Amino acid sequence: MAQEKVNLHTQSLVAAIQSFKAEQSQEHNQALTLALTDPAVRFLLPLGEDGKSIMMLNTPDGRRFFPAYTSGAEAQKNKLLTKKSRAIAATLERYGELLEQNESVVGLIIDPQGLNFPLTRETVLKLRLPKLDNSKVLDAIAAWKEDRSQEHSVQITLALLEDETRFLMPMGAGGKGVLMLKNPEGKQFLAAYTSLEEARKDPSVTEENRLTALNLAGYSALLEKAEAISGVVIDPRSVNFALSRDMVLRLKAQKEAQDKLPKGPMKVMTPKETIQNDMTRAVGKELYKIPEVDSCYLRITQRGEGEEAVRGWLFVVEYYGEDYAGVCRTIFETCKPFLNPEDTRVEFTQLDSELGQQVTQQGDPFFRRQMLWV
Repeated sequence: MAQEKVNLHTQSLVAAIQSFKAEQSQEHNQALTLALTDPAVRFLLPLGEDGKSIMMLNTPDGRRFFPAYTSGAEAQKNKLLTKKSRAIAATLERYGELLEQNESVVGLIIDPQGLNFPLTRETVLKLRLPKLDNSKVLDAIAAWKEDRSQEHSVQITLALLEDETRFLMPMGAGGKGVLMLKNPEGKQFLAAYTSLEEARKDPSVTEENRLTALNLAGYSALLEKAEAISGVVIDPRSVNFALSRDMVLRLKAQKEAQDKLPKGPMKVMTPKETIQNDMTRAVGKELYKIPEVDSCYLRITQRGEGEEAVRGWLFVVEYYGEDYAGVCRTIFETCKPFLNPEDTRVEFTQLDSELGQQVTQQGDPFFRRQMLWV
């Protein structure tokens, strides 16, 4: 049988299947999953007589499977294959694509004349690398690189906090440990690739490195376990956008707080009179110490309805400096003694943002630089 000359890297997979069939323990199941998702693994997929169509296996009950041979020797056990038969080397990803294109096929069978190990359609599709759509993250980073304004920084944050945002992270050889990046100063970073194509641009990521999809929480968990890791780098071979350890951990906390909120849009209510109380006076005194803050508005917010409604405060800041996050932290820390943490949420936006412009059309700021704060 003619076949593509390629190393199939199936030895570990065969051993993992044999161990799993001998003892179906959680440990062996994890080892099998790790072996199946190794991007270096290829199977021989026989083609039909025309050299274009895919050969199928038909079970006695009429179900159809794709064959997946771990070696040429295993493929030759199929008596339907001849010396003229041709096979291609296919990844698990390729089998997943074929299953999506052929709804009548129920799965694949690894070495049907040997191991005879079936994988259902659902299992194969679950084991594939997920389809990533990180266009919002990339667009926000591109805009920030053109104009490093706070508004564009906020857009990056919002994109990173979306539930759909996930990155590919390379594991060490054989699936052990994590493949680390080092900058010229010797600091270690985790890699976050926005696509498989981006991962392949990095020469340090080879077929020996399994890729796993992680969201923000996944990266945060790794950073919390290893203090030596300085942060995360998104697409180091192209956009090369770094997130510090502190930034990732703050984003995780923000995401967790966001997920606890009732679903639905945020309502912003403009009070009839400017809010002046002990909290706004304390905040005003702190903002007066920051020359780049010209004014600050306060609005009441609500998310959800009825008993599940959560009230909060929205601070709209007119700021012309480079440390907007620091200003927000100052406001939040000043507000803490006046808040009920169980039912009060504090949020921020800048005056020149769309939301800031919308909610400040009516009403005056509680802080304006021209005021006297003593």
